Amino acid sequence: MRVIRKLLLLGLLLTSLGLLLQVKSYSVVYIQNLSELGIYSSENALIGIPENITLKAINNVVDKNKITLFDEVEPGVPNFDLVTESESNMELDFNNFTITNNINQDIEVRVFLEDNQDEKNFVFVRSGNMIIHQGESKEVVLEIDDAAENCVINVVIYASWDGGSAQIQKQINLEVQTIVSIQEEVIDLRTTEGDF
Repeated sequence: MRVIRKLLLLGLLLTSLGLLLQVKSYSVVYIQNLSELGIYSSENALIGIPENITLKAINNVVDKNKITLFDEVEPGVPNFDLVTESESNMELDFNNFTITNNINQDIEVRVFLEDNQDEKNFVFVRSGNMIIHQGESKEVVLEIDDAAENCVINVVIYASWDGGSAQIQKQINLEVQTIVSIQEEVIDLRTTEGDF
């Protein structure tokens, strides 16, 4: 009986060892194609876009005051008319950003403003649709209206190529500095001298 037990135990051990070897053979994998995984900055990604984009603008506001002096109606009370006109001229220091194609084929890029934002009323994408060839960079030009104020503009960049596409959402900071100057023009229509 002891011999039978030993034989059964030996058979069980051999069967277990055989199963373990079979399981091991299924868990070993050999990689034939090597690939490199890297973490890159936004500028060096497959579709390269600057990490931080800031549009800087100077809003030159000129207030023109036109003062027309008339004869006094009552002694010591000046009689005049004041008309003020404002002119605004927005100048952009930096109104573009660059998209670089780091993919090994041409890409078609569309840039547009994200829906449902107030900034759509005074920010315009002028070069929204373009083809960027492999290794090239192109500028996206934005224009802003005179009514623009400091804000964050949400831009969507959609890129497509043979076999793939990407949608990138980007925030652009708009910094507007307002410079006000006042010009005065006095028209004296008084027939008598008086102080103003």
